[in-house]
Amino acid sequence: MAIDVPEHKTLNERLDEEDNFLNKKSVLDEYQVEEELDNNIHYAMEYHLPIRFRLQNEGNPHDLSGYCVYIHPVTKELRIQIVP
Repeated sequence: MAIDVPEHKTLNERLDEEDNFLNKKSVLDEYQVEEELDNNIHYAMEYHLPIRFRLQNEGNPHDLSGYCVYIHPVTKELRIQIVP
């Protein structure tokens, strides 16, 4: 015999709402995105991991793959050793 208890239904609905709240991805602002990108590039340079960029020049995409060998501390210009 199944008994429908309203308290259980309410509790289950509340738990579902909490799960949805906890699983939402946070939205990053522009500063956080830039910081995350900088961290990833520094990590790749430190551990000699390959990186890949997609550059846009007037709507024409160009892929660049290689290893970051230097980052200028002020201008943040990268020197990339290209992989053939």
